[in-house]
Amino acid sequence: MDFDVRTVAPKVSVCLLTYNHAPHIRECLDSILMQETNFPFEICIGEDGSTDGTREICVEYAEKHPERIQLIFRSRSDPEREAYAAQGNYNYVKTLKVCRGKYFADVDGDDAWLDPLKLQKQFDVIESNPSLCLVHSDCAVYDEYTDSIISRHIQRDRNIIHVVDSDSSRFMYDVLTSHYKIMTCSVFTRSSAVMAVIDEAPGLFREYANGDVPLWTELTRYGSFAYIDEPLSIYRVLAESATHSKDSLKRLGYYNRNEDLKLYLAKKYDLPSNEIRRNKIKVCNRLAMVSGDDVEIRKLYREDRASFPLRERMLYWLARVAVLRQVLCGIYGFISCRRTGRY
Repeated sequence: MDFDVRTVAPKVSVCLLTYNHAPHIRECLDSILMQETNFPFEICIGEDGSTDGTREICVEYAEKHPERIQLIFRSRSDPEREAYAAQGNYNYVKTLKVCRGKYFADVDGDDAWLDPLKLQKQFDVIESNPSLCLVHSDCAVYDEYTDSIISRHIQRDRNIIHVVDSDSSRFMYDVLTSHYKIMTCSVFTRSSAVMAVIDEAPGLFREYANGDVPLWTELTRYGSFAYIDEPLSIYRVLAESATHSKDSLKRLGYYNRNEDLKLYLAKKYDLPSNEIRRNKIKVCNRLAMVSGDDVEIRKLYREDRASFPLRERMLYWLARVAVLRQVLCGIYGFISCRRTGRY
């Protein structure tokens, strides 16, 4: 059914964030425009100052589909960006505030949707249950590094069972630690809950690099989650990104900050932190090995030696010797390189 959101209020706002996604943005936009719904939906594009032709493609689509697309241009020189540790979080928060729908659907410009009924299926689920604040689904994973689909059902392949724990604290913990796994490109949320989280805890999105973890975790306080066991979306693993970079230092730095965020949230809600702390030690140990800067790992060892598994203790002490650190770094680099691009 055709709608013109310039004259009819949208029920759903698709929040599309893009920056230098020229090779993929057409596929992404086409997959949204192909959606078949019985409700009006808008596409709000947060174009974050791309330099590879992405902006021009977005303009082309916006001019062709003014009844559906709202294009928001971001400037890389905007002083408001300085308050955000991650530029993507700035774009996300600012774009959401432009969205008008009762519900939000998230997608990045390098991902896409597979099912033309994706929005309709999620809309029907959340509309039928007022206690829900988030609906997500299984998805396929495409690896740009190998130019192939490495999974058609990532949630099934990882044997993840999406059962919402009746204990709200336990469920929050499962979401925080990704025992309950959520893929951003598959997410459909109640906008009132999302904006409440952003308004109540703006620091989470300004001070940390990952915006997904705090949002999903905080949303557990506003309602339940539902899972559709179908691959409605496709997630693209890029050959170079913050999470899958060939640069070990860059990748480890991202994950190290992500574990800091999880530790903060665990402390905030009095959740168990042993597993998160072990992950933090593992990542930080390798970050110190690769960078040569061991100030943080030394502090962790002084304050909480008992949390270091035997393997991490051995690595910690071996890496104190410059020659051995170089050998370990070489081994890690080899293993890491082979894994680059894998989800």
